[in-house]
Amino acid sequence: MAALVVCAGLVAVDVPVGAAVEQSAGVVDADHAADEVSARAVAEAYGHDVVVDSQSSPNLLVKVRADGLMEAVTSQVPEQAKVKGKWTTLDTTLVEEDEWFEPKVAAVPVRIGRGGTDQIVSVRSVSGEWITETWPYGDLPVPTVKKNAAVFKDVLPGVNLWVTATKAGMREVLVVKNAEAAADERLSALRLTVTGARLVESAETGALEAHPAEGEPVLAATPLWWDSSHEAASEESPGGSEPRAVASSVSGAESVLDIGAITDGDVTYPLYVDPDWSGYLQYDWYTDRAYPNQSYLNPPENSAGYGVQGGVGYLSRAFYRFDTSFLAGKAIQNARFNVVQTWANSCASTWMQLWQYGPSGVGFTWNSDPGQWVRAIDGQAYNVGGPCQRDPQWVGFSATVAIQDAAAAGLPYQTLALRAENEGSSLTGKHYRWDAQLIVTYNSRPNTPAAPAFTAPARSCSTDANNPVYVYGGAPVTIGVTVTDPDPQNTAAIFTITRLSNGVQDVPGTAFQAQGANLTYTIPANCLVDGEKYAWSAVGFDTINYSAASPRCYFVADSTKPALPTVSVDAVGATVGSPLDVVVTAAEPAIAGYQVWWTNGGRPVMSPAAPVTSYTSALPDCGLGQAGAVRVVCADPSGRTTIRVAPVEDLSTLWVAAYDRAGNVSYDSVSKASAAGLEVRAELPDLSTGHVWSADDVDAMTLTDRVGAASIPVGGNAGWASADGEDPQLRFLGMVSLNGYAKPGGGHATEKDAASLPGFVLESTIGQLARYGSGAVQPSGTQVLYACAYGAGNMLSRAANCDGAGPTGRPLGYVWASASALPAGYTAVEIFRCRVGNDYFTTTTSACPSGAVNEGSRGFLAKYQPTATAPGVVDTTKSFTVSARVKTSGQTEAQAVVSGSGVSDSGFSLQAGMNWQFCLRAQGPTAVTKCVTGPAVSTTPGFVTVSGVWDAVNRQLGIVVYADDVLTVNRVFFSLPVDDVPALGAVVVGSALTGGIPTQFFDGAVADVSVYPAALPDSTLRQRPVPQP
Repeated sequence: MAALVVCAGLVAVDVPVGAAVEQSAGVVDADHAADEVSARAVAEAYGHDVVVDSQSSPNLLVKVRADGLMEAVTSQVPEQAKVKGKWTTLDTTLVEEDEWFEPKVAAVPVRIGRGGTDQIVSVRSVSGEWITETWPYGDLPVPTVKKNAAVFKDVLPGVNLWVTATKAGMREVLVVKNAEAAADERLSALRLTVTGARLVESAETGALEAHPAEGEPVLAATPLWWDSSHEAASEESPGGSEPRAVASSVSGAESVLDIGAITDGDVTYPLYVDPDWSGYLQYDWYTDRAYPNQSYLNPPENSAGYGVQGGVGYLSRAFYRFDTSFLAGKAIQNARFNVVQTWANSCASTWMQLWQYGPSGVGFTWNSDPGQWVRAIDGQAYNVGGPCQRDPQWVGFSATVAIQDAAAAGLPYQTLALRAENEGSSLTGKHYRWDAQLIVTYNSRPNTPAAPAFTAPARSCSTDANNPVYVYGGAPVTIGVTVTDPDPQNTAAIFTITRLSNGVQDVPGTAFQAQGANLTYTIPANCLVDGEKYAWSAVGFDTINYSAASPRCYFVADSTKPALPTVSVDAVGATVGSPLDVVVTAAEPAIAGYQVWWTNGGRPVMSPAAPVTSYTSALPDCGLGQAGAVRVVCADPSGRTTIRVAPVEDLSTLWVAAYDRAGNVSYDSVSKASAAGLEVRAELPDLSTGHVWSADDVDAMTLTDRVGAASIPVGGNAGWASADGEDPQLRFLGMVSLNGYAKPGGGHATEKDAASLPGFVLESTIGQLARYGSGAVQPSGTQVLYACAYGAGNMLSRAANCDGAGPTGRPLGYVWASASALPAGYTAVEIFRCRVGNDYFTTTTSACPSGAVNEGSRGFLAKYQPTATAPGVVDTTKSFTVSARVKTSGQTEAQAVVSGSGVSDSGFSLQAGMNWQFCLRAQGPTAVTKCVTGPAVSTTPGFVTVSGVWDAVNRQLGIVVYADDVLTVNRVFFSLPVDDVPALGAVVVGSALTGGIPTQFFDGAVADVSVYPAALPDSTLRQRPVPQP
């Protein structure tokens, strides 16, 4: 086979021919297993067939063969029964059990009477109910037992009753010895009483059915009779006699046999009358042209072919219906129909055909045959049972094509029919026993491979030949699929890789692996021709069958970097932070997208490298607008793409690098550049539209807005300071909110901040505690407040042992011992513990509501009053900058210096903690938060200028920290969801909002807070404080 290209490294892996399955350690040898997985393990380990108990039934025995194939023997009558959990071959030999004779191993339990009563026989239905038949003329004699038959002699003068245990239940044969016995009026209309079930005559076939209170009915075969005109006739078989139907009917609880109509004719005694009752049958019947309206359903023997007897020509056809539902979708290797031929009417080797018969009802007559004769599928010329080979024998016919059709169509049943090849020949008459078998060897074809994809580079599968995916051929290309199989066995994949220009193929395969594994093949680097289109597909393999092929995946190899794009813009009147529409023109049609970024200052002689120099391993999702920290934009199919950007400084350079569909990033070999640069000059933003808040003195009750008209009333705080040469600073004490929760149906809990309590709902924020934990300093005049698990919720205690109640307390924070102990600027609120039974809750009044017991004060909280503007200062969907001069106390928990309130959560938050951080939270249905992290907060705190910048046009979130004459800038890419709405709440100094609860209380000093409705440039933020207009 020719290779895809001339490439020494491309060698096709051998197609797997055998499952690489190691013998499982600890597998115990057995001939039965509970399930197919266990059966396969034993069959593979010990090399013999193993029965699958869970898939077998009385009529069906399923095996796993040593060669991996499945074999099913489905029988017209039951062949096995479960004994002590194991399928065991039936044994109908009668043994004494209490007052009955019973078969040793039975699928349909039968009890035959032992004489002395009128009970003939009882048959148990599938639902477990016994259906009993009684003799109408007194007690029966004690029977003689012969193997599986009990013979009641002279139940009437000259009449013996044979009751035989069969695989399917029982059969009765009345042996009428002579004409005198036949003349007995009691025999002419024999009435057998049935109890334990309701008798019904089938409207379709005329056969009797005994319906118990629950479950499936027990079925009566069409009663037959035959005489002794043929020398082989006996109680067990009509031999060469043609059996005929006995007229029967239902009269209440009695089945009535019209035996008198038989004896009126010309018969040879002894005469045999055969009614029976059976279960677990898969319907067999025959039709006879001599009696075209008679149904012969479930007889012990079926007739087929043509013969003449007593001057009557009998042309018969036999039918056997098998359950094939378990074969739906299977790959049929072989199917064989086996049946016992009991009689042939000549020594001639006359041909009998096996036919595939279509869907139909059962038990139809010669005249009602719907004619669903599909095709003859086999023919054999057995003459066993005839004059020259008298003994009955099993004979077989191939049924493979019929069962293949049934499996492919998912048919629940398949009927097979026997008819003479030459139905005009009187030498073709034959009899066949009812217990036919269908032996099927099959396998479950692997499922069509799923999830075809390129795993390296990561690409989806394109089934559109006109829209192939592109891959970088300079690196190995790995393709893969997932292969599963309905059977629990290992599978492999075989790939077909085609070069479409010349049809040359490689067909590599994989090793066998457990089902569900990603089966892959790697095409070595540099073995694909640039610009050539290829296609690959895969089939699954289980050592026996191949699956259908997966859809073709089309791809093109491309290892060439594209040329630089062309970038143009009309920047006249441009302003920092204001939108500009840039037009990018692709140099070639295979461009997938662009990387876009800004640098401060003019365009250098040497362009910087692209932020990402290759996307060959995985293409970015340009529809998201970002790839990691890089902004990416999808290319327009027209070749001209408009990108909206905003200048970031008064002089800045916009860079655009293209990448193609294979992930190659643009490059110019002359200039050594990977991006096209466009220098843009712009005016600085108008600072007169912002807000700058500061205080005139340390006793100020309002922070004056030096630019706008949104002054801030000073709320709860820990006082003022004017150290470090700064403007007056507002001091905050780090706190946590204490909240009350209730559980519908009973139960309360008190927790700090926005705790998640499953099953509880927030009732109210009670007040604030001083923060407890790492880095926190205990304020004077405070003690720890503990939460103690109790009842359905918890209770509050100032003792770690929870007042001796049992649990160990969990610290929530510090509570003040008295109102006077709180720092100036905070309002005190006393809290009380109330109890109803074992339910505790917290209240701010000494009179507990609803008759609850007041168990005393638990200290004083600070009642928080926010330092906040009126709503509507900041629109978080648009660009803005927030800045402040900040000095922390050294605590490492997240603390909000400045935030903007939304409906229930802050829309933005400028934070201190381990690091400086700026977060933006979407307020629409798609709630998403993005944070950018700056440098670590100094362990020796001093005042620094911290700014958070949201550049909505360039989609960048930035934090800028100016400390000790050093400017540190960190930015991340972020796009707000399309369903976002602005957070138009207040600007808050010193805390944030989470779930409607004040949280992240700042611990430190704040001065000179400003907010501008623009993304200010870095040069403006390199000042102390951020300048005013």
